[in-house]
Amino acid sequence: FFDDRSIYATDAADHVDEAFIQQLTQFYQACVHQVDALVDRLLATVSDDTTVVIYADHGENLGDDNTFSHQYSMSDALLRVPLLIRDTAGLLFKGEHSKIVQTHDLFDYLLKVAGVNGPRRSVTPLTEGRDTAFASYRAPPRLHDQVCEALPPTRRRPRHQKCVWTPTGKLVVYPECDGMSGDSDLLDVYQQYMEAFDVPSHTTGEELTADAEQRLRELGYL
Repeated sequence: FFDDRSIYATDAADHVDEAFIQQLTQFYQACVHQVDALVDRLLATVSDDTTVVIYADHGENLGDDNTFSHQYSMSDALLRVPLLIRDTAGLLFKGEHSKIVQTHDLFDYLLKVAGVNGPRRSVTPLTEGRDTAFASYRAPPRLHDQVCEALPPTRRRPRHQKCVWTPTGKLVVYPECDGMSGDSDLLDVYQQYMEAFDVPSHTTGEELTADAEQRLRELGYL
């Protein structure tokens, strides 16, 4: 099913039987139960003074946003992910909370837990939370080429998407086609963020090994 590139079409869910979507959802729920059991085993294995952070890099569309998988979308099903922390260092407040967190906000917290002085990667401490979250997506070249071969332009989703998310609204911007959808009142917030955004350089001057390049191709990133 997920090898069929039509699942990334703008109308993908319209062509899938509802019973099949329910079956996918049940499979996904079973995976969640399995992970929950693995977390229990993990917590029972490590010492009580071990800090544990559990989070996800993204969610999964199971018909949400009229699509499947986790590509070509900025749906809440993808953006909102679990975050559980056993904070043995005593740096965070206890209990459940509804503050907005971006996953890269974890970087500074983990450095503190490890006692390492390093460059800050987030302007918002994990202890404070955010008013607004930002996300960016660009389809891997290999996947996008396959989608372009499988779908006509009218059924393709924008390859590059950027998102501003708040508890009350969301704006998705499509830089390559000068389009957007959602709450246009957040456009000023998006523009201010982009003006202040400093993309870090990951260039090391070293070439990829053949094995690394092959692995990235298999994963669809090249």
